[in-house]
Amino acid sequence: MTPPTRAPAEAGSGPPDPVTAELAACRRELEQLQRDFDGFNYAVAHDLRAPLRAVGGFLDALNEDYVRHLPAPAQAYLQRARDSTGRAQRMLDALLQLSRLGRQRLEQEVTSLSTLADEVRQELMRDAAERVIEWRTGPLPTVTCDRRLCHELFAQLFANAIKFTAGQPRAVIEVFVREGTIPPVVVVRDNGVGFNAARAEHLFMPFARFHPPQAFEGIGAGLALAAKIVRRHGGQIGVESVEGGGATFHFTLSAGPASPV
Repeated sequence: MTPPTRAPAEAGSGPPDPVTAELAACRRELEQLQRDFDGFNYAVAHDLRAPLRAVGGFLDALNEDYVRHLPAPAQAYLQRARDSTGRAQRMLDALLQLSRLGRQRLEQEVTSLSTLADEVRQELMRDAAERVIEWRTGPLPTVTCDRRLCHELFAQLFANAIKFTAGQPRAVIEVFVREGTIPPVVVVRDNGVGFNAARAEHLFMPFARFHPPQAFEGIGAGLALAAKIVRRHGGQIGVESVEGGGATFHFTLSAGPASPV
């Protein structure tokens, strides 16, 4: 007698794979930790803005009404206090922006990255019209993304390239896609000052700075914001550089599930 034929098991009907279950649990825990961290950052930055604004207001009033009556050393101290307060305010604003990015919903739409990058380039060059910058741009893909956030992504990467090529008699900024990459790897390369590649893993951390503040303005939040935008889209971002040899940033915007960080 022929034994009855057993029907094939349906996909997913067997016992759950323990490794997959553990990874899913870790991911949920990581997402919750990131939400908690973003919420903490938002609360701290939001609550500190008001007293810091008050300090800045009093320092401005003191400078406006009494600075000419102060001796030179006191004037210098007052200016340093105003500069430090302004820097702290910019850092709090950056923390708020980073925390909001982690909390807001992505508005996905089909977007031409070529068009977006060109818009950002034109906007930034209005403030750098005196600079000699050669832009070498290749065709970029059309992707599904949050257009507003990707506008900010290009703005941060382009602004970084413009800033760190300031000492070049002829700055060169290249924007292109690496041939044969799936998903497409978008590259932003410059011939600026570069940095020690051994420190690259720290570059996308908030307020990381590899150059003296007197050499280049900024608080070191732009690349952290760029990295968070990429990760919100489920992509990856990286950089290669050598001191004095420029920097090459590259990123993907994956169609897969977004990272929580």
